[in-house]
Amino acid sequence: MESVTQKAIEAVGSKQDKDWKLHPDTHAAELSAAAGPLQRILLKPELGSIIAAFNSSDAQAGGAQTRYKKLAKISAVTSFIAVVIASLLLLFPHTIGDSPSLFTIAAVAQFGLLAVSYLASIWLGYAKPYDDWMHERAKAETRRIELFNTVVAASETPQGNELPTLPLQLEYVRRYQLDVQRAYYKGRGNQHRQAAQRSGLWRIASLIILGIALLPVVGNMLNVSWLPGGLLSSGEQSQRLFLSLGLVGGALQGLWAAYGLLGQDERNAARYQDTSQNLEDLAARPLDEARAAAALGQQGPVLAFVALLHQQISSEHREWVALRSIAPDLSLDRLKVVSLPRL
Repeated sequence: MESVTQKAIEAVGSKQDKDWKLHPDTHAAELSAAAGPLQRILLKPELGSIIAAFNSSDAQAGGAQTRYKKLAKISAVTSFIAVVIASLLLLFPHTIGDSPSLFTIAAVAQFGLLAVSYLASIWLGYAKPYDDWMHERAKAETRRIELFNTVVAASETPQGNELPTLPLQLEYVRRYQLDVQRAYYKGRGNQHRQAAQRSGLWRIASLIILGIALLPVVGNMLNVSWLPGGLLSSGEQSQRLFLSLGLVGGALQGLWAAYGLLGQDERNAARYQDTSQNLEDLAARPLDEARAAAALGQQGPVLAFVALLHQQISSEHREWVALRSIAPDLSLDRLKVVSLPRL
């Protein structure tokens, strides 16, 4: 590795847990004097406006995400509990029905839960927090990419014993974008995979409940003697048990299907793990080649590397971004800044 590259790596530093926070001014203050060109770039006023736009969209995306998930969970859980109450009324009609107060409480509770579930679903459709979440998250991630594109494309002349600018710019992208995204996609990919596995286990549990529900019915039909006597005491009771457990099993399946859709776990597990692997590949030979080019002052290969990096992390967001939202006047110069660097 070229000595200038090693010095640039040491000047910029290694990944830390706080690196996901976009604070170029703080990053500049932590740099040594040898990284003077990068310090001056990070303190340019235009970066401040990009960060302000990022913070605004990031905060709005977080709020919309919270509203969407809260409403969706309320709708799913209240609907499930209402079905459980219905199954209990079906399974123990005499126990509950013979007590007017208990029956009234159960009926009111079920009605209230269903009303809450329906209202939450209606509000989800009316307020569209999911759309707001995706649009604002896409805008925030577009600003993040714009920040690093601006940093790597800026020109700044080294002074005195300062290191060359291009290796410092590349190492800044490596630490605060590549390394951060590698950790993010690896961690989130594992989380989605585990959530998808848990959802699969709950689906199996639903099938087991349905299987148990079938036992008394099948037992009565075949007149078997190995089932507990309580299950075979009457055909009506076994049918009620079948219907009740069938309701609970189906509702449980629906509940976890809803939770799976909330996180899009199966889809995201595969997509995030693929992106994670692609980022790991970029951190190998392509990064070494970009470093060699940066040491020689060749900007083209460095921009190509940054373009490949941003291509990997922007695909899921770009479809949610309207051009006019990031460049209201549709200025070509403005659009060039926020687009990926040319290969």
